[in-house]
Amino acid sequence: MDYSKRNDTLFIDEEALSTLAIVQEGLLYPVTKLMGKEEAQEVDKSKRYKNLPMPFSFILSPQGKRNQQNIKKFKKGDKVTLVCNNKKVGEVIVDEVFDIDINERLKNIYGSDDLSIPVINRAHKRLGKYAISGEYKVDYPPIKKSIELVKRKIKESNAKVVTGMVLGANPLTRAQERVIRESISESDLMIIFLIKPFINEGLSYEIRKRTVD
Repeated sequence: MDYSKRNDTLFIDEEALSTLAIVQEGLLYPVTKLMGKEEAQEVDKSKRYKNLPMPFSFILSPQGKRNQQNIKKFKKGDKVTLVCNNKKVGEVIVDEVFDIDINERLKNIYGSDDLSIPVINRAHKRLGKYAISGEYKVDYPPIKKSIELVKRKIKESNAKVVTGMVLGANPLTRAQERVIRESISESDLMIIFLIKPFINEGLSYEIRKRTVD
């Protein structure tokens, strides 16, 4: 189906889709939906959400001329189709449409809005001036499969003490190696979540995975 001319559509990349899926699966609980303007501003100011630490707000403001034109027309209660790689991947029930300060958003996430820094420059190109809030649902099987794999490994090993570690390993440092060894000695099962970015920087994922293995 050609979604390019539809007014009830937002086009998102796989990075945004995976983040939406992570929240949907409860991995960033108590966040369960896209935040509205007032709620987002409070989170960005206090760095807390429902009495728990939260580094920055959870919003959806995809860049793109078509996206921004469509967002400005959305009204409360509208059902918006989310499209990734020309395929429907989810829906949002609009609660609110609001403008954002892109530079402030970058500062909240990265602590800087210096566009000479590659990761910040890329984020700037992905952000639009308008965002939507509301309940949503998405379909992104890789997240579900990863959760199922972790649950299966815990059950198979009958582990009582499970340690998880998010690791970039770009490169793997001696300090990280020490933390891993200590965690293994104190746990029945250790699960390493090796970050696989959508854009490769530095060492490739395959090399980093072999290093951790």
